[in-house]
Amino acid sequence: MRREVVVTTRVVDAATRDRLLNPRDDMVLEHEDAPGRFGLVEGPFHHYARTVQIGDETDAGIEVVQTLEYQAAMGGFGVMFARPIRRQMADLSGERPWPWWSPPERQSARVSEMVALLCALAFVVGYAISVTTQTMTFAVDEFGVSDAAQGNALASVRIGVLMSLGLLVVADRRGRRGVLLATVAAACVAAAAGAVVPNIELLAGTQTITRGLATTASILLGVVAAEEVGPRSRAYAVSMLVMMGGAGAFLSIMLLPIAGIDEWTWRLLFLVPLLFLPMCRSVARVLPESRRFTAAESADDELRRQPAARRTFRNRLLLLAVAGFIHASFQAPTNQLLNDFLKDERGFSASSISGFRMATSLPGILGIVVGGKLAEIHGRRMVGAIAVLLGGATTVLTYNTDGAVMWLVAVVSIVFSAATVPALGVYGPELFPTSLRGRANAVITTITVAGSATGLVIAGQLDERYGGLGRGITLLGIGPLVVVVMIALLYPETANRELEEINPEDAPIIRGFDG
Repeated sequence: MRREVVVTTRVVDAATRDRLLNPRDDMVLEHEDAPGRFGLVEGPFHHYARTVQIGDETDAGIEVVQTLEYQAAMGGFGVMFARPIRRQMADLSGERPWPWWSPPERQSARVSEMVALLCALAFVVGYAISVTTQTMTFAVDEFGVSDAAQGNALASVRIGVLMSLGLLVVADRRGRRGVLLATVAAACVAAAAGAVVPNIELLAGTQTITRGLATTASILLGVVAAEEVGPRSRAYAVSMLVMMGGAGAFLSIMLLPIAGIDEWTWRLLFLVPLLFLPMCRSVARVLPESRRFTAAESADDELRRQPAARRTFRNRLLLLAVAGFIHASFQAPTNQLLNDFLKDERGFSASSISGFRMATSLPGILGIVVGGKLAEIHGRRMVGAIAVLLGGATTVLTYNTDGAVMWLVAVVSIVFSAATVPALGVYGPELFPTSLRGRANAVITTITVAGSATGLVIAGQLDERYGGLGRGITLLGIGPLVVVVMIALLYPETANRELEEINPEDAPIIRGFDG
C-alpha cells in the first residue's frame, strides 16, 4: 500500500489542542520525538509520523494544522480500508471512538500484514472450493446423469478431505508456511483439470484432489491467523478470512452466467484458478512462518507427560467433531443443492440463479463482520448459538417459500449463517496446543466433511422420495437445534483469553515471542 500524506487544518478549543499535543493511544501508540512531533511505538503501519503545528488563538478558537504521513501494513488488502483509515487517523474532533470496522485491540504491523496475506490466499481457496458446487448443476446436464448422481458426486468430492490429515501432520512438525503455500498453488492446478474431464466420475476425481488441497489450506489459514493475532482479535481475524473466502466464492457466482451460454461452457470456470497463481507467488515471497510454531520446541514432549491434558484434548476433539458433523449434514445440502432447487423447482435460468445467489449472498458480508466483532465483545457461545438457531430456521423457510418471501428469508438466512462461521470456527484453532493444532483441526474437518457427504446423500434420497427438496431440508433442520443445545451446555468460552491460557501446555511458548 502506498504512503499517504494527510494534512488537516481546523480551529479547535484548548482541550482538543492539548490532546493533539500528547501521544496517541488508540489504533496507534505513539511516542513523542520532539514537541509536536510523534513517531510510532505500535500500530498497523510500516511507516508513521505525525506533526502538529499550533497557530494563533482567536475568539473562534485555536488554529491547528496536523500532518500525517503513513503507510498501512496491509498490502493490496488495504485498499478496502484506505478511506476508513484516512478518516480515522485525520480526525481532530473530540475523543476518537474505536472504529467499528477494526479489530477491538491494537494491531502490530506484522499482524496486520500477516492477516492481509492470509486473506489473499483465502480468496483463492474460496473460489477453488466453490466452483464445483456452482457448476455441478450444469455439468450433470452435459453428462446426462440424475439428481441423485449429482448428490453422490458432490458427496464423493468431500473424500478429498482425507488428504488433509497427512498434510497437516507435516504442518505440525515442519511448519505451516510451506504446506500452506504448496496446497494453495496445487489446488489451483487441480481445479483447472476439471475443465477437460469427459465424464462426471473424472470431474469428481479431479475436484476430490482440489477439495483435499483447498481444505488443508483453509485449515492452515485459520491456524496461522490464530497463532499470530492477539486474544481479542481471533474471531475478527477468522471473520476477515471467511469474508475473503466468501468473495472468492462470490466470484464463481458472478461468473455463473457463462455456464448457461452453452452446454459445455461451465468448463471455463475451472480455468480461472490458473489466473491466481501469480498472486500466490507474490504472497510466497513475503509470508513468514507462524510465530507460535517458530517458538514451539518441546510442547509435544511436554504433552505426552500429561495424561489429564490428553484427555481434555480428546474430549474437545469429540465435542467439536460431533457438532461439526451434525451442523454440516444440514448446511451442505442447503448450500450446494440450492442451484438445483432454483433451476428445477423454481424455474430459474443460469442468469437468474446467479442474480439470486449474488443478491442473497452479499448481505453475508455483514453477518461475517458483525458476527466476528460480536463474538469478541459478547463471547463465542451466545453469538454462535443464536446464529445457528436463526440461520437454520430461515434456511428451512427458504426451501419452503416462493417469490418475494423466498428472497427475503434467504437474505436473513445468509446473514445469520455467515455469523456462525467466525463465532464457532475459531474454536478449532483455540482449543488445541500448537503441536496438535493442525492435526486436531484436520480430524474435525474430516468428520465435518463426512457430515456434509451424509447430508448430501440423505437430501438427494429425500428429494427423490418426496419429489422436491422442501420436506427433506425441513427434516434435516433438526440438526441445528441439536447443535444449539451442545453450544449452550458444553462449549467453553474462549473470548479474550490467550491461547496459552486456554492450553497451559503451550505456556513456555509465550517466552519465545519478541512481542
